[in-house]
Amino acid sequence: MIVVHLFGRPADLGPIVDLLRPKGIALIEDCAQAHFAEYRGKKIGTFGDLGCFSLQQSKQITCGDGGLTLVNREDLIERASLFIDKGRSRKAGRVHLFLGANYRMTELQGTVARAQLAKGPGLIAARRNAATSLSERLRKLPGIIVPQDPAGTNPSWWLYNFLIDEPRVGVSAGHFLRRIGNGGGARDAAVPAAPAVRGGRDRASATRSVRAAFRTALLPTTCRRRSKICPACRNSSAARSSSRGTAASRLATWTESRTP
Repeated sequence: MIVVHLFGRPADLGPIVDLLRPKGIALIEDCAQAHFAEYRGKKIGTFGDLGCFSLQQSKQITCGDGGLTLVNREDLIERASLFIDKGRSRKAGRVHLFLGANYRMTELQGTVARAQLAKGPGLIAARRNAATSLSERLRKLPGIIVPQDPAGTNPSWWLYNFLIDEPRVGVSAGHFLRRIGNGGGARDAAVPAAPAVRGGRDRASATRSVRAAFRTALLPTTCRRRSKICPACRNSSAARSSSRGTAASRLATWTESRTP
């Protein structure tokens, strides 16, 4: 099972770990957006069997591209190291033991990454201060719903996500976004719902893209016996709720040097 710590905010790992461990189900933490975030006093990425971090240029720390993986099970260490090197064992005479990828980072990238890791705590502290300051100001505005951090979590704020209560604000979320965009700063609409759950002429194209990306993996909006989007799934209350929720969701992008 893969758990995503979205926007740098830790998922509620306790119940998930309690559910998976007795069943022997592996847990992979997607920490691509959550460097140095904490859950119950521990760094995220240390709860699962594997914790995967991105060092792509938009993240809190970067070496240009690539990433790193925390391997928290001793029996997976060698296999993980082989996987990033095309499954090739140099101990066995440079033979390929299984199909792997070429995910090797250059020595120059690794050097930059090590320096960035040393700076990481200070960079994340700046982001947390900025997020706290922004939340304090936004709470004073009617209709703006700021993110609430569950007890025991400490986000690292890749992005700052907030909600707009459109009836209370009196304008659409899109209009609100355009107006604040005129004041400067990079701000994006958050639309995580797959385009396939919506109607329109792009539905077939979206379906082909999903299937090309995920091959035989099945998504909630994909029928098991047909390649097209399932009408029952598309019209489900869950899909409609997702569309309504994301319509009013907005993100503020920033760096640690951009503070309110």
